[in-house]
Amino acid sequence: MNTWRVRCRWSARLAWIALLLAAPSMVHAQRAIANSVVAEGRLGFDGHATPGPWSAWTDSVAGQLTGAATLEEVRGWVEFPAATLDSDNGRRDKDMRKSLETDKYPIIRFDLLGVLQEEAFGDSSRVVLRGTFDLHGVQQEVTMEAMAVFEDSRIRLKTDFPLNLEDYDIGGLSKMLGMLKMNKKITVHVDVVFEPSFMAPSSIRLCENAPADQQVGPCRQAAPAR
Repeated sequence: MNTWRVRCRWSARLAWIALLLAAPSMVHAQRAIANSVVAEGRLGFDGHATPGPWSAWTDSVAGQLTGAATLEEVRGWVEFPAATLDSDNGRRDKDMRKSLETDKYPIIRFDLLGVLQEEAFGDSSRVVLRGTFDLHGVQQEVTMEAMAVFEDSRIRLKTDFPLNLEDYDIGGLSKMLGMLKMNKKITVHVDVVFEPSFMAPSSIRLCENAPADQQVGPCRQAAPAR
C-alpha cells in the first residue's frame, strides 16, 4: 500500500478522534445562559488570629446573571450583608462588625465583568472570573479561579481566593496593646447557585429600594440586615 495513503488515513483517523474528544467541551462552551437570580449561596472566610484559626459565614445572598449566548459573555453580580457574617462567637462577631464598619459599609459585593473559560469537562468548567470586589467601601479589580457547574437549568459558581484586609483599609486587627492580633491575610470562599428568572435583568435587584412585600427570593432574606 502506498505510504502516502497510509499516512493520510492515519491523519484522518487522528483528526476524527481529536474532534470527538473536543466535542463535549465545544458544545459546553457554546451553551447559552439564561437570565438568572441567586437561588442559594454562601460567603465565608478563613482567618488566623493569636488564639488560633477561625471562620465566619453567611448564607444571606442576592444576585443575578445577565443571560448570554456563551459562558464567556455572562455578566452579573452577587452581594452579601456584611453584618450577617457569623463566626459562632458573639464577642468576636462584634469586633468583626466593628472592623468592617458594617453600619457605614453594609454590603460586600462582587461585580462580574468577564469570564475566561480555561477547561471544560462534562457539566463543569474551570474558569477565571474577572471583576470588581467591593469591601469596606473600597473597590478592587480582582481575578479569581472558579468552577462553573451546570445542574440542569441552574449554574453553580464556586471560588476560593486570597484577600489582604489592608488592601481594603480594614483596621482593628490588633487588640490589648498588640497581644491579640488578626492576620491581615484571609481566604475568602464563595459558593452560589443561580436559577433562571422570569424577570428582566434590570428589574432583578430589589434588595436596595423595593418595599419588603415586593422583594423576592434571596432579596427578602438579605434585606433585614441592611
